Parts: sequence; C-alpha cells; structure tokens
Amino acid sequence: MRYIESCESFEPLWPGASGPARSLSDAATLPQGGAGLIGAHRSSRIHICLYIGMSENLEPAAELFKALSSASRLKLLRILAQGSSTVGHLAEQSGLSQPLVSQHLRTLRSARLVSVQRTGREAHYEVADSHVTHIVDDAVKHALEG
Repeated sequence: MRYIESCESFEPLWPGASGPARSLSDAATLPQGGAGLIGAHRSSRIHICLYIGMSENLEPAAELFKALSSASRLKLLRILAQGSSTVGHLAEQSGLSQPLVSQHLRTLRSARLVSVQRTGREAHYEVADSHVTHIVDDAVKHALEG
C-alpha cells in the first residue's frame, strides 16, 4: 500500500467511472482485480482519500485468524508465551484433555504459530515468534475494552 500525501482530484480515477468513490461500497465499481486510489472527497480542511489494495493476497492473514479463532488455542498460546511447555503441562495449565491439547497444537503448528523441539520422547512446544504473542495480547485487550 502506498502512502498518499494529498488528494486534489475530484475527477473519476479509472475509465468508465461515473465519479469519485465516496465510500467503500463504491469500490465495487473498480475494474476486476484493480487496486489504487479510488476517489477523494474534501471535507472542510481535511482531504479524505480511499485506497483499496484489492490485488493484495489476504488469504495468509485469513488463515492466521482462522487458527486463532478458538478460545482454547488462544489460552494455549497465552500459556506458551510464558515459556516452552510439554503437552502434559499445557493440559494441566489449561484444563483441557491431552488429546484436545495435541489437536490444537497440530492446528497451531500447521499455521506456523507454534514450533516443537523434541528431546527423546518428550516434545517441548513454544511460540514461534514474538509477533504471535503480540497479536494474541492485542486481541484480548481489544475484546476486554468492550
């Protein structure tokens, strides 16, 4: 997405448009797969610009949110944010059964949110990177703000 410093034009910004887009619903008139500045509207001294990156691939982000869509998985990630842990310890801390913890960990691993280190027969799970912890913490804080 590019940064837009000012929007002076009130003319249609793509061929066949009847006028500038004034809302996100107007974005439907963009050519298929189009992206870019779709319109501008002057309100007092403030210029409001709409930019739609319709060609962005949002599927990976959607898959991330799908993996985070379970309260049990969020609980496991919050426990793992404190340090690496085994399935047994995660089950004890979360109140979930071991098979259910293993199933959730499989989902989190496939989304690359959790990694595993094996020592003999024991597996230690940990959060893959600090971004995961920040995403979960921010989501929880946002939900509690109400």
